[in-house]
Amino acid sequence: MVGIRNEVERVDRQLHLFSDTLDEWLACQKDWMYLKTISTAPDIQRQLPHEAKAFASVDKQFKEVMRRTRERNNAMQAATTPGVPGLCMGSIIPPSAAVHLQL
Repeated sequence: MVGIRNEVERVDRQLHLFSDTLDEWLACQKDWMYLKTISTAPDIQRQLPHEAKAFASVDKQFKEVMRRTRERNNAMQAATTPGVPGLCMGSIIPPSAAVHLQL
């Protein structure tokens, strides 16, 4: 048992990161579904141009990560690739937009 302790701890950390990343992706997708129709409406884009631009940026990043994830055969590797965890940081709603949307 002592000989494999470091490997078990490494795998445990990787599994926790994988779980946290999946939770983050689900939260991001939930926010995305809510904001997609709002953020793409021309009148909202005029009223909240910075928030619409922020949404478009995160939208592009998230879709790219999901595309790369789909192309990989290993979900663990896809979700724990450097730069992937933390992409949405729990939400894609900028604080300034949350005030306007009364969230």
